[in-house]
Amino acid sequence: MLCKLKDHFGKKVNNFVDLGVAVYGENGGFTVGVIIILSQLMVCMSYVLFFVEQLDLILYQSTDGGWGTGN
Repeated sequence: MLCKLKDHFGKKVNNFVDLGVAVYGENGGFTVGVIIILSQLMVCMSYVLFFVEQLDLILYQSTDGGWGTGN
C-alpha cells in the first residue's frame, strides 16, 4: 500500500506518518503518530495485565490453593 501511494503522491512516503502528512498535512501526520503511539501503549498494557493475571494464577496454584483464601 505504501509503495503504491509513494508512486501516487510522488513524495517521500516511507511510513504511515509520512502518509498522514501527504494526505492531511502536518496535523494529519501528528494525528497518525499519536494514534500509532496510543495503540502501541494499549497493546503493551494488555500484555502486562495478561502477564499479571497469569502470574496470580501460578502463585495461587503453587501454594496449594492457600493464596488469598484468608486462612
